[in-house]
Amino acid sequence: HGQSDHTIAEANSERLVDALDVPTAELWSVEKAEHVGTYKVEPEAYTARVTEFFVKHLGHGVKTL
Repeated sequence: HGQSDHTIAEANSERLVDALDVPTAELWSVEKAEHVGTYKVEPEAYTARVTEFFVKHLGHGVKTL
């Protein structure tokens, strides 16, 4: 979630993560990111996290970048 998001409050993202009731669920909060702006602020970290998620949840057929 972008901490500078003026469209959706971070509290909404926190509630979504809490509602999942999944111990491994996590909220990634990026300080200077605006709404849908995380990639713009942290492109390398964003790419690594998204790739890691797909590899973890979709299996070995996913190629890393």
